[in-house]
Amino acid sequence: QQPGQARVRQMLLIMPFENASDSPGLDWIGEAFPEVLNTRLAGSPLFIISRHDRLSAFDQLGLPVAAKPSRATIYQLAQALDADYVLMGDYSSDGKTLSARAQIMDMGRLRLGPEMKESGPLASLIQIQTSLAWDVLNELKLTEGVTMDQFAAQFQPMQPEALENYVRGVIATSDEEKIKRFKLAASLDTTNTLAILQLGKAFYSIRDYRSAIAWLEKVPDGDPNYNQAQFYLGLSAFYGNELGKAEAAFRALSLRLPLTEVLNNLGVVSARLGQGRALGYFQKTV
Repeated sequence: QQPGQARVRQMLLIMPFENASDSPGLDWIGEAFPEVLNTRLAGSPLFIISRHDRLSAFDQLGLPVAAKPSRATIYQLAQALDADYVLMGDYSSDGKTLSARAQIMDMGRLRLGPEMKESGPLASLIQIQTSLAWDVLNELKLTEGVTMDQFAAQFQPMQPEALENYVRGVIATSDEEKIKRFKLAASLDTTNTLAILQLGKAFYSIRDYRSAIAWLEKVPDGDPNYNQAQFYLGLSAFYGNELGKAEAAFRALSLRLPLTEVLNNLGVVSARLGQGRALGYFQKTV
């Protein structure tokens, strides 16, 4: 941004929720809150800070991934990420029901908003999180007249078991566990393109480019995860020596998202194919 330029979208940092119950087997739910809330708030005027950027900020402050930071440390994280708001909270469960509490930290006004509460059967975890997403928009006066029921109706049903496997894949520390969990999530919910994207990226990271291509091609055009899937599809096809497929992926992406990384990669692929237009892509990149 240029100095003094007004920000179009306000940035929200969603922290993992803390497990306030005595059930360690439910710890995965803490990371499920930012994952689900991210998808629910993606179409709002808010820009949601990604998990990758959050973990990068943790690393900059010397915090381990599993740390439970104090409010003062959360404030430091939010400053490092230039966030306008921070959503933090906790949850508790007796194995049958689940209760969640959350508050918004307003970085500009240096204050905590009122406590928001949602509860219900443990099997209704996703509905509880969806309701909490509406509470966030309502607290920030961004509902634009949409009721909670109308807000919830726009999202496709998600299986709790698929969500659990997806989140366990996200927090897994080994590629083998990630692939196992994302495969389960994708098989339980074939419409879960986020699990399909993450599975493709996991195969890419272990250089199984054929499998990566097969999964990344499943993300349909128009899907919110399509652009990122195309980028990794192009990389996988390039390293898998399928240059025609790599060129098609990067070319399609360059029309939607003409970033330097995309144009540079398109130039590299075009050069490998002996195309004269490669020079033009490199000039645009520069």
